[in-house]
Amino acid sequence: MSRQRRSSQAWRDLIEQQRTSGVPVSDFCIEHGLCSTAFYSWRKRFRSQEANRAQFVRLEPPPSNRSSGSWISLTTPQGFRLECSITIDPQRIAEVLTVLDRRARGC
Repeated sequence: MSRQRRSSQAWRDLIEQQRTSGVPVSDFCIEHGLCSTAFYSWRKRFRSQEANRAQFVRLEPPPSNRSSGSWISLTTPQGFRLECSITIDPQRIAEVLTVLDRRARGC
């Protein structure tokens, strides 16, 4: 069997096809003439890229005229310090803390 070189986009498309098909990876690879090792390798690469992108959370710079009573300061066990308005969305704080935790663990 000759090897076929596929582009990164071609692998993305194949991985998405397999995911939406509900067919087990091993069967999908046989049906499409793919090496399952290559399939898993590309899937891992794409997941890693997605995880790296998810580590960034957009934060707006604080206004220069903040009053001390309307701001809080959070310090994580890893030593990260987050200062934010008390009106910040709690979900945003959770996202930021998740990113900081991943960074501290080297993920």
